[in-house]
Amino acid sequence: MSYLKGRHGYFFNELIDDNYVWTFPEKDHPLSGAHTRKVAMMQNFAKSPQLWGNFKVTLDFMIAEGNKVFKKINASAEGWI
Repeated sequence: MSYLKGRHGYFFNELIDDNYVWTFPEKDHPLSGAHTRKVAMMQNFAKSPQLWGNFKVTLDFMIAEGNKVFKKINASAEGWI
């Protein structure tokens, strides 16, 4: 997956746990649903450059308590292709 090179590779390999659960609540969206495990998240995020132009994700803040971590992120892109 060429998407995992550079900063995206760091994001997925160093910051995301293998057992991560990511939920996108929209009903009629290409990434809708609950995605279990890091590999499912990577596969869905890899679709982003084809769906939207100028796609980027930035971390606002992170809170860690024991083995639980909350991350507030912002994602932005142009249009829906």
